Amino acid sequence: MRMALVALMIASTSVVPAQTPQRTPSALPTRSVAVVGGMSWPVSHDGIMQYWRGGPSAGTEIAFRVGRRTWIGIEVEASALWFRAGKFGGAHPGVRAEHKHIAHMAIGLTGKYEFAAVRRLIPYVGLSVGASRLTPAIAQEIVDSVRVTYFNIPGRTRLSVGFLGGVSYPLTRWLAIGVEARWLYVHNDPDIGATTAVRGRLQFSV
Repeated sequence: MRMALVALMIASTSVVPAQTPQRTPSALPTRSVAVVGGMSWPVSHDGIMQYWRGGPSAGTEIAFRVGRRTWIGIEVEASALWFRAGKFGGAHPGVRAEHKHIAHMAIGLTGKYEFAAVRRLIPYVGLSVGASRLTPAIAQEIVDSVRVTYFNIPGRTRLSVGFLGGVSYPLTRWLAIGVEARWLYVHNDPDIGATTAVRGRLQFSV
């Protein structure tokens, strides 16, 4: 009995050091929602540039990680093109035209590739393919029984392709801010042609 008690005391005082669990790196975020906003300008085709100038733009993007540095998602954006009443009045003195502001909307499938971080800054490039649509604007009048058209921007939907580049700065694991530039080409549109935009970006990732 005494021998059993001594053995139990020795066993109870012998502590085996517990193994320290190895820390594994946290998993990369797999989904993100981004809000973008900035300014957009038409950069080709007089059909738009003659009487319209750039305006604010805003959009949102939902993306999914498909590789360590690669994302695929869907982006929706709308921008305003302001009517240049002074420019129109100078070209057509005495002609009254209502302010015909135009909305330019785009939706597309996006792909983005992130490069290695440089001092926490993550540069990236991207491509989008989708559709673009303008809201219509028309100015006409009858002069000596003849219909005169000063401008006629029809509402139509066209194929669009966008290219972008930017840089992101992660504030936390799930929140990042950034800035980017985008060039959007509208296929076979005689009025708008292409636009460019500079945008800020706020991204939430999980």
